[in-house]
Amino acid sequence: MLPYAINLYLSTVFLLIANNQKNIQIRIFCYLLSGLSLVFLISMRFFTVGTDTRNYVTKFAKQPADSLLGENEVGFEFLMLVAKQFSEEYFVFLFFVALVFVTCCLTIIIRNIKSYEVGLFVFITMGFYSFIFNGTRQGLALSVFMVSLPYLVNRNLFKYIVVIVCASLFHKSVLITIPLYFFTSKFCSYKKIITIFFSSFVLLLLFEQIIVFATLFDEKYSGYSLQHNSGGYYITGLNLLICLSLIFIKKFIRYEKEIYNQFLTMYVIGTAISLVAVLSGTNASGFLRLSLYFNVSLVFLVPIVFRNIRTELNKLIFSFLFVFFFSAYYFVTTSTFSNLAPYIFNPILF
Repeated sequence: MLPYAINLYLSTVFLLIANNQKNIQIRIFCYLLSGLSLVFLISMRFFTVGTDTRNYVTKFAKQPADSLLGENEVGFEFLMLVAKQFSEEYFVFLFFVALVFVTCCLTIIIRNIKSYEVGLFVFITMGFYSFIFNGTRQGLALSVFMVSLPYLVNRNLFKYIVVIVCASLFHKSVLITIPLYFFTSKFCSYKKIITIFFSSFVLLLLFEQIIVFATLFDEKYSGYSLQHNSGGYYITGLNLLICLSLIFIKKFIRYEKEIYNQFLTMYVIGTAISLVAVLSGTNASGFLRLSLYFNVSLVFLVPIVFRNIRTELNKLIFSFLFVFFFSAYYFVTTSTFSNLAPYIFNPILF
């Protein structure tokens, strides 16, 4: 677990230093160091780290050096093709994956969150960062989708859709986020929240029919309806607890209230999707993963909560509890799920 802990605190501290530094050159240097730490952990791992890493390494080994395989989304295969031009070793492929993923995510976090060190801490501890160790294609789609979020907030439909279409070149499931534009607004009433949760139960009743419809576009979605005793109960329970807490906190938000409402709506939708996935007993690697696109809004919500804490004492207490509980969650989930632990470095390099 030590590599995960070092990466978590090192990358966050670099951003904390940058955010309190007026010298632009030092700030950029800290940004780079934080990004390098994030890229290093993803690209330097052995193929046994992460449940699906072996599968992607196998795909990369099959990838011809002069053409696309035609088995996966074109963006993902193009990325493999580019990596193949540099080396046959899979760590090069993982490096390119990490480079795209970290560049998209870190850039959006730094440019759009005032307390961006808090945003990065949430991004890592809540599993959005470590998701790339398993669902590589969907993780890349998630990172590109994050680029669309400023357009969602600023209500630029054309650019929002263009970015999502680009994200779908890595995983088609991201197209589910297009209707999100019409659900979010500067207002997030309790009526809207209740409607979203009610709609999730209607979705639960129609779940099988929706999956059948989805398979018309891609046979892979047929696996989403398979019954599994997944570990999604704990994660969904936590998401629900956080969601209810954010709804309660909403009335105390004064700064960035409109942005908070937009991202809160997004998080409520993600929680509702998680509930549908768990209650229907579906494959955790399928339908439940769709909630990631919506739950990533937590990366933006928590810093806004921080900004609205009025007294320094309350902020200090909240900071301590935040770091303690989010760190605990990160280390428990990382050591338990998805074959992330123990972290093993690539023996070719070390």
